[in-house]
Amino acid sequence: GGGSSSGSSSDGAPAASAATTTTAEKYSDGGYHKHLDPVLIDESSGGVLGCKHYARGCKYLAKCCSKWYTCRLCHDDECDHTMPRHDTEFMFCMLCQKVGAFGHRCQHCSTPLARYCCMLCKFHDSTPKKRIFHCQKCRICRVGKRSDFFHCDRCGCCLAVSLREHTCVERSLESDCPVCGDFLATSVAPITFMPCHHAIHAECLRLYSQRDYTCPVCSHSISDMSQAWAYLDALVQSEPMPAAFANAKCSILCNDCVQVSNDVAFHFHGHACQHCGSYNVKVTATTGMPTDEDLRRLHEEAAAAATAAAAAADDADSGDG
Repeated sequence: GGGSSSGSSSDGAPAASAATTTTAEKYSDGGYHKHLDPVLIDESSGGVLGCKHYARGCKYLAKCCSKWYTCRLCHDDECDHTMPRHDTEFMFCMLCQKVGAFGHRCQHCSTPLARYCCMLCKFHDSTPKKRIFHCQKCRICRVGKRSDFFHCDRCGCCLAVSLREHTCVERSLESDCPVCGDFLATSVAPITFMPCHHAIHAECLRLYSQRDYTCPVCSHSISDMSQAWAYLDALVQSEPMPAAFANAKCSILCNDCVQVSNDVAFHFHGHACQHCGSYNVKVTATTGMPTDEDLRRLHEEAAAAATAAAAAADDADSGDG
């Protein structure tokens, strides 16, 4: 973010010399501004000029609040509004410490301020090994090689070429990523679609799928669960429920095929959809469940059986001795 000192107003913006002075008159001359000191990110970055978000050798003048920030994300972290990036007109060179018009190079020292510069998005970046391209239809710069993406007009975004054969959902990107909360339509991170057609960042899906198998929006399964369902089928068959649950039934709603199954035998390990076999279901109602007295008796029988088994084990041990 930007700093303030003498020569700046109480809100951190450079003070105007006169009430009639325009922004262009204040900053187009490239004057030296001591209150705009070069900024280095932490040592782990190798001392590269920039901020925690981007490596670049300049700051931008936010037109919305007339304050200097190294990037729009630094601005948005500090302010209660978003920075209109496309309106950026002036930048501060961290090398010669002069202000000039936005561009790839400083208009005073002629130094390139980043390896990549987009005049449309008003964006610089020199992050090592980072490939960036601008999509005219998305109107934003995206991370990756242009050849690895295509723009889907109906979905309204760039998608990986591996998703050419996908089910289009009109304006599906006009929502937040269900994991990180970033607005997908303007996100520069790669986007993918789950089997239920909900959009999500590809990296967010990779991390999320390590701990959950259902869509965070609709609970539809996001991967092939056939082996898991076969395992649960075998487990349910091999472990019958106690006699107290002989008449216990339930109604379930399947999150995968969205069908209702009634009179499904209640089981602790789960309930299979009668239509598609999925165990990704919600129990909506139960009947014939044991009473509290039945459960108390069941617990007593289980405790007695455990006690008897322990005693038998002790007798066996003593006999061996």
